[in-house]
Amino acid sequence: MTLLTEVLVLQGLFTLTKANLELLWPFDSKAYAREVNINNSTQDDSAGCDMTFTNIKPSGFPVKSTAFDGSSHYDIRIEGVAVDDFSFSFWLNTAKQHGALFHYKPDDPSTDLQDIKLWLVTKQIHFARVLQTKTETEICGSSVSEGNWYYISYGIDKGNGKMWMYMDTSQVYDKDESYKDNVIFPVPGTLRVGGMFDNSSENYEGSITCIGFHSASVPSSSLTKTPCTLSSRSTFTPSCSSNIRGNYGGSKGRFLLYSGSINDLEEMFSVNTCGVVACGSTCLKHGGCLYIQYDKLKPGCTRCYLFKVGTRNAISTNGLFYQLSFFV
Repeated sequence: MTLLTEVLVLQGLFTLTKANLELLWPFDSKAYAREVNINNSTQDDSAGCDMTFTNIKPSGFPVKSTAFDGSSHYDIRIEGVAVDDFSFSFWLNTAKQHGALFHYKPDDPSTDLQDIKLWLVTKQIHFARVLQTKTETEICGSSVSEGNWYYISYGIDKGNGKMWMYMDTSQVYDKDESYKDNVIFPVPGTLRVGGMFDNSSENYEGSITCIGFHSASVPSSSLTKTPCTLSSRSTFTPSCSSNIRGNYGGSKGRFLLYSGSINDLEEMFSVNTCGVVACGSTCLKHGGCLYIQYDKLKPGCTRCYLFKVGTRNAISTNGLFYQLSFFV
């Protein structure tokens, strides 16, 4: 993936007072991976670069959906929400019988819940909740056929640990199976769509659109679908160029890929971040930081290095360097 294909979206809350839809990523050619309604001021304006789109779309959807070719995935952020019960929903149209649908991983590695995964094996949806002490896995009782659109919603009841799944309007899984009770859904975290952080399943091939995150169980298809089919929603085209650009907590900055000498760079400190945009944000929050280093080839969250001009201790093998060029 190129510099700007990391779809790192810092989410704001929806202003919906009578529904349980918290966050929405349309994943289509009109709004890319940005929320439909009110956006947080920390929104990364490069989110969505290098996405490809297709005219294969669900009935009633006015714009193109996102195409996955088996070699790409997109990362989106879940932030700013506090939930008990929760669920994800999305529309999919698969071109193959196998592949990763999504993988959620919280930023904090010490939480009880470590991972949530959905993936396809021989047309059936497998899902897993990975905890500190055990892994709970199940298989959906129904199959998806290649070339057809399906509305999928999957969630967990916090109180009793029950996992459930709907396919279109039919409940295809609803069991307790001695799943652990009172497991908190940890935020913030990153939702990888179309791939796995641990590469435990091959990347997805097909189309996905209209991904929703809900703070209650069993969302209806219309709840998520309605915002994605509104003709009046505003168009957002990301700023796609050869640099990172973002608004970080009120401070704006532009980081350019740096290929010059690192002989005069002194490391200030390093910290784990989930993406190069978050690494740039960290730099802007600390006076004197002029360069960052981040390895985008490593899956998931990794080390972000901050530098100032000084005592020549930069290590070239820790990732690519970016230079804070100017504020925008």
